[in-house]
Amino acid sequence: MIDGNPADDAPLSPETMYILNSVPDSAVLKTRRPENSQKVSFNGVLDNLPDIDYDTTKDPLNILIQELHVKYDNAIKLSTANSMWSWCDKPKNIDHYLITALIERWRPETHTFHFPVGEATVTLEDVEVLWGLKVDGNPVTGHIPTKSPEYWKEHSLNYLGICPSNNEIKEKVWKSTTLSKQLRIELGDEEEDYIYVKRARVYCLLLLGGLMIPNATGNKISFFYLQFLVDPERCAQYSMGGATLAALYHNLCEAACGRRTEVGGACTLLQVWAWERISSIRPTLTSPPDHADYKPLASVWTGPSSYTKAPQHCVELYRDQFSRMHANQFIWRPYVMRDLSAVCVEGRPIWASMTCLICWNMVEPHMPHRVLRQLDPHNPSSSLKIGST
Repeated sequence: MIDGNPADDAPLSPETMYILNSVPDSAVLKTRRPENSQKVSFNGVLDNLPDIDYDTTKDPLNILIQELHVKYDNAIKLSTANSMWSWCDKPKNIDHYLITALIERWRPETHTFHFPVGEATVTLEDVEVLWGLKVDGNPVTGHIPTKSPEYWKEHSLNYLGICPSNNEIKEKVWKSTTLSKQLRIELGDEEEDYIYVKRARVYCLLLLGGLMIPNATGNKISFFYLQFLVDPERCAQYSMGGATLAALYHNLCEAACGRRTEVGGACTLLQVWAWERISSIRPTLTSPPDHADYKPLASVWTGPSSYTKAPQHCVELYRDQFSRMHANQFIWRPYVMRDLSAVCVEGRPIWASMTCLICWNMVEPHMPHRVLRQLDPHNPSSSLKIGST
C-alpha cells in the first residue's frame, strides 16, 4: 500500500516509483502541436510531401555497406574496442513520416514520448543493445584547436591522408562525399600499416558524423571530431553511446519546440527503437533474421521486410496508430528473451543511472526514473543510480 501522507518527506523507493509509473498520467499525455511538425524536414525533405520511397542509393554513407579491407577493418575494431563502430548498424532508408509522428509525441520537459499507454524513451540500454556502443566511459567533449587553415590541412593530411578544400576549411567541416571518395580508393595488401589506420579514421568519421551524431544537413562532419580518433587506445575509452543519445535528445527537443526545421541526430537508431517496441508499426521480416551472436541487435533489421501490415511514409497513419495504441501494442522490455552479445550488456550497471549525457556542447539529462517499466525491476543493476557517463 502506498502511503499518501504529504507530511512524509521520505523518498519513494524504486518499487513504489515503478508502481506509480505504471499508471499513465492523463494530464501530460498530450502531443505537440502538428503545426510544428509541418515545418520539420530531413536533409531538405519536408514531411508534407506526397508519399515517396526515399532512395538512398546516392547517399555517401552507402560506402559503409561495402566490405572493408581486412587490415583497416582490424584497425577500426582495435581503435574502438568495445564501441564496435564497425557494427553500428548499416545505413537504411529512414521513414521520415515515422520520425515526424514521434517528434509530435516528444516532450522536452521529460525527454520522453507520451503515448496513451504512458511515457517511453530511448535509454542507454537501447543504445548499447541495438548498436553496441560503449555507454560507460569518458564524455565526448573537449576544445576547438587553433583556427589556422594550415593547422587543419596538416592534421587532415597526417591523420586522414586528405587535403580539405578551401570551403571545407572555411566551414571547418569535411563533406561526407569527400570522406566517402577516400574510402573508394582501393588499397592493396602491401601498404604500410599507417595507411590502413588513416583509412580506419576516415571510416569512423563517416560513422560518427554521418550516422551516430549527424548534424541537420547530414552531409557535414566537423573537424573537431578528429581529436577523438587520433589515439586509438584513448578513442576506445569514450562514451560514444552516451554522446549519441545526448545528440538525439537535443535534436528531438529542438524539433519538438519548433526551433529548427531540419532534424539531426541518430534517426536510424530511433526508427529501430520504434520497430522493436511498437508492434503495430513495425515491418514484417520476410526472411529469418541474420543475427550473429557477436553483433548488436539492430542487425536483425538489415534484411528484407514487408510493410503490407504496417504503415509506411504516411504521417497521418502513424498519428492514428499512436492515438489508438493499446497496452498490448507497446513492448516495454523487448530484449528480455533475446540472445544478446557480450558487447551489448557491458554497460548494464549504469543503464538506470540518472545522469547527464554529454556530446561536445550538448548536455542532456538521462531520466530512466520516468520509464521504469522499460527496466527490469528484478534485476539488481536496474535500481536507480546517480552518476555520470
